[in-house]
Amino acid sequence: MTIFRTADFGLTAFAICEGARLIEISRDEPRRAVFILEGDLDEQELKEKFWNGGTVEVAKFIEAQREVKKRLFSDAF
Repeated sequence: MTIFRTADFGLTAFAICEGARLIEISRDEPRRAVFILEGDLDEQELKEKFWNGGTVEVAKFIEAQREVKKRLFSDAF
């Protein structure tokens, strides 16, 4: 399993659609969240795919965004 970090919300949702799991959200900086993901994905390949027009199912992407937002704004996380 590879663990990688990103502050990019869209990349985080895309990674979840590609099989990664959001394991933590770091809030070390007051105005910026860093998403910590785990998965069997190569981080560089994932980023290249995302930035070069990679596609995922729209419904899956929207659901991933909702889940990330829910966890981001949850007091319990």
